[in-house]
Amino acid sequence: MKIKFLSVLCILFFIPLTGCAKYEEDLSQNVEIYGLYLQDIISTDSSYILNESYNFNQDNTYQHIVKEVFSDTVMRDSNTSGEILVIEELSDELTKITLSQKVIDFWTREESNEILYKYKNMLGNFCEAEIPNSKTFNLELDGIWFDKDGQYHICAGAETCDCSPIKYIKKDNIIYFQSISEKGKYYTIAFYVLDEGLFSPELYKVEE
Repeated sequence: MKIKFLSVLCILFFIPLTGCAKYEEDLSQNVEIYGLYLQDIISTDSSYILNESYNFNQDNTYQHIVKEVFSDTVMRDSNTSGEILVIEELSDELTKITLSQKVIDFWTREESNEILYKYKNMLGNFCEAEIPNSKTFNLELDGIWFDKDGQYHICAGAETCDCSPIKYIKKDNIIYFQSISEKGKYYTIAFYVLDEGLFSPELYKVEE
């Protein structure tokens, strides 16, 4: 599966509206699947804005609201609802969720049901992989590439990268991206390293 939201970083740095510390605090915790999940992203120059939510109901229906704007152009603006078709527990913490909503794969142009993954209190994307047990490493996945010098690339491989790399570091079970501001370096959570592979968080569950 492509890790779709990280492609935004090829264009700009993003700022979660919750803010950042030197290392972004890991607020992951185990929660039940049903409830409201949100993500709000704004670029440093406000040229990119994304507001998105999923609300999963106890009767296995859901509502998806999204508005995405780039350079004053509305890329997505929709309010849809449907059914949760399948909930599959892949592990104690990772769940695969298949929705009735149809999506078209950017790369293959094939249509399929939308699939989300839940890790603890987050929704996002998941990619099967064996992650080396080191701070930096060489690893090529589908559309992304990590190198042992601590550079993350959005590309099919080392020879096809056409956007600036992002510095990363793995600390325990989290891969952080490094950003630099006038206040110095800070590190944002980009991936969680699981036994099964990499999870990239997008939406966070709202506490009731």
